Order: sequence, then C-alpha cells, then structure tokens
Amino acid sequence: MISILNQIAVLQAASSNGSLPDLVIAVTGKGPQKAMYEEKMQQLRLQHVAFRTLWLEASDYPLLLGSADLGVCLHTSASGLDLPMKVQSSFDMTTALVP
Repeated sequence: MISILNQIAVLQAASSNGSLPDLVIAVTGKGPQKAMYEEKMQQLRLQHVAFRTLWLEASDYPLLLGSADLGVCLHTSASGLDLPMKVQSSFDMTTALVP
C-alpha cells in the first residue's frame, strides 16, 4: 500500500492542472502494526490525500464499501488461513458494488 501511495504522489506532482481527484483512504483494523502504519502514512505528507484509521463492526463494512469507489483488502491472519476472511471481504465488496 505504501508503494502505491508513493506512486500516487508522483502522479499528483506531475499533474500541474489538478486533474487528479482528492482521495480519502479509510484504513480499518486494530492490529499490532496499526501505530506503525499510521506513522508511515503521516510521514508521506501527500497532498490531496486524507487518511482515516478506524475500527468497524462487521455490519458496518458493507456501508463503508458502498460509499467507496474502490475497495482493497490487505487482510492477513496470523495463521495464514485467510480464505474465510477473503471470501467475506469479496462478498462485501460485490454486494456493495465496489470494483
């Protein structure tokens, strides 16, 4: 995710006419690396990009995804057995009509 955001920064800098839209990136979760990623996002100092970190109940994910233009799931479980979560995330994105 961080490398993609760096690429966005390069594209925004090259776009002198402001043709790229502002972005709001919602990062969900409460894992042990949350603070590390919050610091990395803050250090990027991207223009036209706002980060929001939050914890959602399962029933709130479809609402968030339904308001998004794009959904990306980066979930990895400690066990490495991610299939149930990936299936649920894909289902949430599909039912919310998010690419």
